[in-house]
Amino acid sequence: MPQVCTLLAEHQAAGDLVAILSSTTAYLAEPLSRDLGVEHLLVTRLETEAGRFTGRVIAPICYGEGKVIHARNFASEHGVDLDESWFYTDSITDLPVLELVGKPRVVAPDRLLRRESQRRGWPVIDP
Repeated sequence: MPQVCTLLAEHQAAGDLVAILSSTTAYLAEPLSRDLGVEHLLVTRLETEAGRFTGRVIAPICYGEGKVIHARNFASEHGVDLDESWFYTDSITDLPVLELVGKPRVVAPDRLLRRESQRRGWPVIDP
């Protein structure tokens, strides 16, 4: 979505600390992160032993409340004020993070998130 790429570039040009916070794994998110020039990647991590996957996930999984934990830890480590932070998402499952930040943004939302964003007066970006 071109609007999102423009917003990302604006945040980067302003010197904002940008991170991708996703429930996916690094194996899927790293290529996107590289293409977008985003250094920080907060994702679900898979456990390995001797170079092999164990089938276990390293807690907390980066989903729902787990995303809140990842976001809070990242903010603490990097001196980020979450009240002054943006978070962009399309899914109602990210409601806990939208409630955590001071500048929630909704992008091409699912039906439930659209309804919730309208109720709360959150900005919605549609293609």
